[in-house]
Amino acid sequence: MGMYFPSILPDELLYSAIARYRVHTVSSSAQALAELAGGRNFHAEIDLPSRISHILAQSPLDRNMSESDVILRHTLLPFYGAFAHEGARLEAMDMMANGNRGRSPRSVLGIYGSSKGNGLYYCPACVEEDIRSFGEPYWHRLHRAPGVLACPSHRLQLISKCQSCGHEYKSGKYEYMALAEFCPNGHPLREGALGLGEGSVEKTMLGYALDAQEVLATYPHYEPDALHHAFQERLKKLGLVTLSGTLRQSRLGESFISHYGQELLANLDSELDLNSGDNWLFRAFRHCRKAVSPVKTLLVIRFLFGSFQEFVRDSDCRYEPFGPGPWPCFNRALSHFGENRINSFASKTVGGTLTGKFTCDCGFTYTRRAASPEAGGCKASKVLNYGTAWNEALSKLRQDGKSIRAIARTLGVARSTVSNHLKKVASLQAGDEGAGRDRDTEVEREKHRAVLTALMASDQSLTRTQLRRQDRGAYNWLWRNDRPWMESHLPEVVKRKTTAARKGSVDWNARDETLCQKVGKAMSSLLGTSGRPERITKRRVLDVAGLGPSAHVVGEARLPRTNELLKEAAEPIEDFELRKVLWSVEELVRAGAPLTKYRVSKTAGLSRKRPSTEQAITDVLATISKEGGSKVERPEVLSGDSRGRAALQRCSALSGSHEEPFPEADLHGLVQ
Repeated sequence: MGMYFPSILPDELLYSAIARYRVHTVSSSAQALAELAGGRNFHAEIDLPSRISHILAQSPLDRNMSESDVILRHTLLPFYGAFAHEGARLEAMDMMANGNRGRSPRSVLGIYGSSKGNGLYYCPACVEEDIRSFGEPYWHRLHRAPGVLACPSHRLQLISKCQSCGHEYKSGKYEYMALAEFCPNGHPLREGALGLGEGSVEKTMLGYALDAQEVLATYPHYEPDALHHAFQERLKKLGLVTLSGTLRQSRLGESFISHYGQELLANLDSELDLNSGDNWLFRAFRHCRKAVSPVKTLLVIRFLFGSFQEFVRDSDCRYEPFGPGPWPCFNRALSHFGENRINSFASKTVGGTLTGKFTCDCGFTYTRRAASPEAGGCKASKVLNYGTAWNEALSKLRQDGKSIRAIARTLGVARSTVSNHLKKVASLQAGDEGAGRDRDTEVEREKHRAVLTALMASDQSLTRTQLRRQDRGAYNWLWRNDRPWMESHLPEVVKRKTTAARKGSVDWNARDETLCQKVGKAMSSLLGTSGRPERITKRRVLDVAGLGPSAHVVGEARLPRTNELLKEAAEPIEDFELRKVLWSVEELVRAGAPLTKYRVSKTAGLSRKRPSTEQAITDVLATISKEGGSKVERPEVLSGDSRGRAALQRCSALSGSHEEPFPEADLHGLVQ
């Protein structure tokens, strides 16, 4: 088509180009959208616009510019997709080119919302520079990137409102807001620049903006797994993980906050709660399904590597706990001492310490423990095998009449090492090395046998476990090397009684009778307690009886009477409220107070009166008024054979009778 469309400018948002097209053609945003995107239901998306393919087909945006060129150069996909999975990044690009199909590129990339919302930011110096170079200002892509608070080109703070009148630049859902030389109230936007200070916060803001600029300019992409590996290697170099790979969370969190400060992190929507083990910083160093925003990822990269450029250079470097190979041989008997001849090593982690085993082709074998990165280098070596060449050199030096001290100095070892190896050489030459080992083993065996024999003779009641506790060294050595002797001389194994063997050791009938009496007395005690009534429950009865809360859990087949009584003891809430009504009437009678529904209810503490309780209060007061001072009988509503009443009757049978709930009193004139 031959429709007009302005040329898109360097680092300009596609949103900004459409906004300038609307201004140049003096058309409304709705009309501009309808012409470009082919419909009025198209949203004015700032960061990740869609239907780019349709826009290119409708406008001469740039004859040499493809869909991917527009996406990579004039949207924020390079920023949002830099650290996402490749599949998600490609899917987001396809959605931006052809439409979202009911989803948004943000949801595909795991990015929800932006720290800048729908605000539009500008740099006053960039406004003046753009007017001088292109005749008009425009919205820069870098200034819209999340977390970017400063312009790295001019070292000025970004602004989202006119500094003279406060007019704020925000994009509507269907509105394209263009940047002009003057605000709607006529104030020049090139004025009112806010410079950056020289503090650490301002320097960090500027450094982060440079990192974001590098990301947008180079279109990098790092898979989360590769990013995780690079972070782990760097953490090892900085000493923020143990050699076994465990993250030192406390030290990491404190260092991170000290590096950035909570104020700057809050401005970047990256607040950090070190009291939470699942905060975003710790998730960034774990294989986690939850996506970490690119803002936070860049903060981590800058903390670990210093800048994004340093990260690009060093991210492929692996942590070498023993330094780069090959590694040296320390065999002083040969001329290649100190030369890097060992090309590989075997490693294992023992007690959190990484240990490497290095073997030279001359037979010399040693181990090295990886030192912490703060200490630098490796710790002292431990020789496992000196090799044949070293032993031959040792024998030759001895034959030449060298002293043990001179040999030790020549071979770089201790004198005791020379003495021990000379003994071994002598044994090999005599051919009795095996016999010597056998003699040593026999001496060791007899020594440990004598120890255990003496212990058993001193106390014949000792069990095997007690013998082992008396002398673990002798017991364990014989258990490994002389078990037949131990089996024939140690005491018999004391077998514990099985559950089946212990089943008949309890008289459940007697226990049931005892517990039943205790429960009955406890229930009677609760009923006979003076003062405000207390609800009778299973747990309360067991507490008063001095039994544990699990005493009634035993199967009903073993404690049938006790369990039946506990079931009956569970007093329904209605019965409990009726008892409180009777008690409140007694209290009011003793105090000589007038009997009214309100006073009875308040004294009983009935916050929520049930219909049955209301009726009981009415019946009690009616009975008292009718009798006119004679002894009051229990109202009919309280005489039902409920579960709670049956339990109380059984308690009376077990513990004896108890007093009537109403004392005999003159109630005449108290009822109003």
